Amino acid sequence: GINVLSTITFTALPDGINAFSPNNHTVRIVDAVGGDETVLITAVVGTTIIAYTTLLHTGSNWSVRSATGGIQEAIYAQLAASTPAIIYIPTGLYYAYGTLYTTGLLGNHIVLRGMGQIATRYHRHSSFTTGNLIEWTSASSGNLTIENFTITNCDGTFNNTSGSGLYINTTSASKVYIINMNISGGYNVATTLGNGIVEFRDCTLTIPYGYSYTTTHNLILGNYYYIVTNCFVNNIAQNVAGVAAINVINADGCFIQNCFIACYIGLLITPKPTDIFNFLYIDNNLFDTIGQFAIWFKDHADGVPGTYYEMVRISNNQITQTPIISAPSDSSGICIYNNIRNLSIIGNQIKGWAFAGVNISPVSGAPKNMLIDSNVIGDNIS
Repeated sequence: GINVLSTITFTALPDGINAFSPNNHTVRIVDAVGGDETVLITAVVGTTIIAYTTLLHTGSNWSVRSATGGIQEAIYAQLAASTPAIIYIPTGLYYAYGTLYTTGLLGNHIVLRGMGQIATRYHRHSSFTTGNLIEWTSASSGNLTIENFTITNCDGTFNNTSGSGLYINTTSASKVYIINMNISGGYNVATTLGNGIVEFRDCTLTIPYGYSYTTTHNLILGNYYYIVTNCFVNNIAQNVAGVAAINVINADGCFIQNCFIACYIGLLITPKPTDIFNFLYIDNNLFDTIGQFAIWFKDHADGVPGTYYEMVRISNNQITQTPIISAPSDSSGICIYNNIRNLSIIGNQIKGWAFAGVNISPVSGAPKNMLIDSNVIGDNIS
């Protein structure tokens, strides 16, 4: 029916449509007459699924297919057998018409493993304009590993208007490992939230030419514990104010190490309004082709003081400005606009900045316990 809850009855349920499916499983209705659409399964009763449809499908003109290249069904088929879901994704190009839910259930571990970044590609279809491409929302202790393939959060020059290529919200002590992945895209490339541990290792996170960047960041880090290591994080939007390669909105024992980082802002670090921002380690990275700030500790809410940062180490980085546009007059390698305590800036090479190599100008409060030592700074310290 049109704009109603519809029932679809099978002779036998396809593998992977089961008790895990309601509200966490999209399927594709392909109809040469009534039109194609992607629908969310809301219930499974016997051999019947119930879903909200917006188009009219009648006769023998239509069929039900996977909206995720069969990956969603493979995950749920293994979870139904109470086994860890280890999914091997063969070589090929797979189009996504709806969100792929890798929800942590029953403490199970889910592994999505491709055949390589060039061989296995998971691509947002142009009809899938809103919502996350791959989503992990874990309220249990289940873990997730995603490795060895490419996620493209766009389709040609088409930009989705919302949704990350990879969205992770760990509401329990789960662990998520993102290894040897190429994630690129239209809108936000990857977003993490919650209390678990997230590690990005040996990944490429990019936004290429030809896309709009107004609200786009490559990587948004909002969970408590994360590790970003050996990653290439490049956003070609060096001329769009406020856009960051990595937007850090939370930290409590976190590492960003051995990465190449380029954008208008390299690291945008925003204080939490009600809690201390603890233990952030930024080591051995190359910041280059930066428009304004390589590392920006922002004041809260554009001038309203937030809580302070504590236990921050910035060491052994090369922080260079070689912008593709005219740099703003306040451009600095390291810019600290909020109160900070126990800060170490050691062994960095900082050069080429219009205003200062290091600019420490907190909106309120005086910095405490700072160590700035053994750096090669080709610009002034403010």
